[in-house]
Amino acid sequence: MITDHDTFRQLFYWLYGLPEWASSLVLIVTSIGILFLSWLLHDSVFSKRKEKTPQHTDESFLILGIAGAVLGIALTLLLHQFGKDYLLTILSTEPPTASGIGYRETSPLGMNLSPVVDDADEFPFLDLFKTSRDWAIVCESNDAECKTSSTGGEHVHIDVDQDGWVRHLPAAASASTGFSRVGTTIRVSSPSSASQAYSERYVVLYDGEGELLYSHGGTKISGTPGRDVISVEPIGTFQLIIAQTDPAISGNYIRHIRVVSEEHESLLDSQPFNPTWLARLENFRTLRFMGWMRTNGSGQGDFHSHPVKSDARYTSDKGVPLELMVELANITESEPWFNLPHKATDDYVRRFAEQVKSTLKDGLRIYVEYSNEVWNDAFSQGRDMEAWAREAIPYASESLLTQRINWYGKRSGEVCKIWREAFGPQADRIICVLGAQASNSWTATEALECPLFALSLGQSCQEMGLNAVAIAPYFGGYLGDPAFRLQVRNLTLDQLFEELNLGGVVKDTNPADSANVPDGGALAESYRWMDDYDSLASAKNLRILGYAGGQHLV
Repeated sequence: MITDHDTFRQLFYWLYGLPEWASSLVLIVTSIGILFLSWLLHDSVFSKRKEKTPQHTDESFLILGIAGAVLGIALTLLLHQFGKDYLLTILSTEPPTASGIGYRETSPLGMNLSPVVDDADEFPFLDLFKTSRDWAIVCESNDAECKTSSTGGEHVHIDVDQDGWVRHLPAAASASTGFSRVGTTIRVSSPSSASQAYSERYVVLYDGEGELLYSHGGTKISGTPGRDVISVEPIGTFQLIIAQTDPAISGNYIRHIRVVSEEHESLLDSQPFNPTWLARLENFRTLRFMGWMRTNGSGQGDFHSHPVKSDARYTSDKGVPLELMVELANITESEPWFNLPHKATDDYVRRFAEQVKSTLKDGLRIYVEYSNEVWNDAFSQGRDMEAWAREAIPYASESLLTQRINWYGKRSGEVCKIWREAFGPQADRIICVLGAQASNSWTATEALECPLFALSLGQSCQEMGLNAVAIAPYFGGYLGDPAFRLQVRNLTLDQLFEELNLGGVVKDTNPADSANVPDGGALAESYRWMDDYDSLASAKNLRILGYAGGQHLV
């Protein structure tokens, strides 16, 4: 009997993750084992007493047989979908723990990684320059000719190399050049976060010749060529200024600047990630890189436009290099979830896939999703697909949204096919994901069937390899609708939670408008959406994944 709850959780998730044939094999072996034990017990214990109590021993054998059958049925039910749902509900009532063997491998949880931006509080990298702000003009107080954009000055081109390092500075500010210094702002800690460890001393390392200055929170303590030690005030940010670079005009300009806390300097050459941040990923089986890849509105098309590890910073619109995403997956042994740019060419997709195959640890599965939320007009990718669909099928009479969703299904299938071809015999490691709107399962069925392109493709888009649909069943979005603003404004906290859990607190005072209050409250509405997708999954033999979710009140 298993008494440790965490061990039971591991066993269940292991069974849950088995292929269907393996689950069936487990049941068959278990049933045979029960029958064999029943025979052994009958033969070794009850046979000796058969002459005295033949009726009782036969009854005992019958009871053991019935018990074995009941246990087999119970195991079958546990492996059935509603059994899985029931046990997942029970197991999730305890906080997850990584104490069990291979917990990450069996965890049902994944996490989206936030975009890497210069004002975030996450600090994923040991090198804090990677999250620095873009170069900007820095004016000296006595420099009348210098003009920055913040004071209404003209746009000035800062000469940078292909990686983003400043190659040249004018000798002095003048009416023609406008500046003689550039700088960037670097955040090293979050003063608003008590959990964020703050280190006062930082090391600035660099290659090349020139002069670096520090201000607005940073003060130089000591320095040797290529290495400065600075202190940073508790405000958590400072300004790094290039006052001079490549003075001998030899091409040896300041580059490869790294900023690291003094205590982590020795780690910088061995691995790129902040150990404190890595620890926060401990219980997540899957890491979704949509934010890191800056998928929404991405301009990447050809593979040469993708970010590389040598980029000065990862806060640009290009995002984080593929090499680092794979390295993170390898270090944490997490399954990566990539969101390919919507403009990516076939060559881009193929080379991306080949690089993942050659560098990702064997055995790790990969989630592949083409773009993100194409049904959402907040992002430009959906509108682009709409235009491409109109060009491809100018004769179509269906709505523009229908054409958009059909194009999305087609391209998702094509991307999936390229990945599977790239992985060859290992293609079963690829989970091809179709993103869909939680509140509208039509966005999934239309894309999967893609009737506007199925004839020319010779198959539906699902048949090209799509085997999972991902949704984001947020709840409570209607509470932010202007139609209910006056009611919501006066809700107490108890009333708010009653509306979320049971409904009936917020009233639909104008049923004729597009705003509506769901029956049973916000959570019930979200559950209905998930039920719709559960039915879709059963009908089309798909997995349903949640790529995001939670309260939609803020």
